[in-house]
Amino acid sequence: PEFFARVLLRNPLKSKQMNKGLNQLSEEGAIQLYSPFKSPFPVVGVVGELQFDVLVHRLEAEYGAQVTLERMAAFGARWVQGEKAQQDAFIKEHEFDCMHDKREQLVCLFPNEYRLNLAEKNYSDLQFKTTSSG
Repeated sequence: PEFFARVLLRNPLKSKQMNKGLNQLSEEGAIQLYSPFKSPFPVVGVVGELQFDVLVHRLEAEYGAQVTLERMAAFGARWVQGEKAQQDAFIKEHEFDCMHDKREQLVCLFPNEYRLNLAEKNYSDLQFKTTSSG
């Protein structure tokens, strides 16, 4: 995905419906769904910005969940792979940028190319992949 947004639910009583809708849309491949480490709000990734409009419409029309999307400035997502101790050290330093995908793989959203390059340099034992590995 190239575009990312936090999903903010307008009515907290509809969280079950929102989660059901997000999971369904993720299963369909319309969005990629992420669970941030330091935020209660799910993050979605999409290939094209129009998918955000489709997401908002479908959540409301099919699941009765009205949401607001908070766009996130991100250079790109990277799946971070390597030994657990190295991943834990990376997470400790980048916890606000880290999340899990639906397969519980570690994903980091980098705000710019400089931060990505710095992470690759400082954590050379880890691999930063542009796609998940399975």
